[in-house]
Amino acid sequence: MKSRYRSFAIILLVVSTLWMLLIYVPLAYGLFFGPQDLQAIIQALENRGTAPPAAAAMVQQAITAAGPLQRAVQVGYFRGASFNTKLNGDSHTENRVQTSYIAWFQRLPKPILLILERKQQDDVPETYGIAEGEPMSMARALAFPVVLFVFSIIAFWRTKPKVPILPAQT
Repeated sequence: MKSRYRSFAIILLVVSTLWMLLIYVPLAYGLFFGPQDLQAIIQALENRGTAPPAAAAMVQQAITAAGPLQRAVQVGYFRGASFNTKLNGDSHTENRVQTSYIAWFQRLPKPILLILERKQQDDVPETYGIAEGEPMSMARALAFPVVLFVFSIIAFWRTKPKVPILPAQT
């Protein structure tokens, strides 16, 4: 029974480690090498710079509605691409980059989850989107892999095999 529990603990540790890597490596990449145009939107929301021309109207609407951005902490990063082909020969490619921030605006009483998105489909110029999400959903998404990882480490430590003491050789 002990060996089954140890095998379960090892599998849980491997799965939780992979899950942590899948969540936090893209986030670290986005923090250090994130898209400059989305960072320019954040600076424009703070009234410290100018947004890309395609996003200027949305930035102004956000500032008008919620006031200038006081503070933003990046908590998510996603980059994806898709390629769709239809039977009639039409094919479409779409590239999407999304960053998520916990953001404090001047006129809002509590922080929000600010989601910035850039899409480019085929050869159409880039389009931008600004949306609001639920901060607790992002907190759960970031915290659950950590909790599972800690639990798996504890389970692994509790199943340490007992090393038999060998008799002294003469």
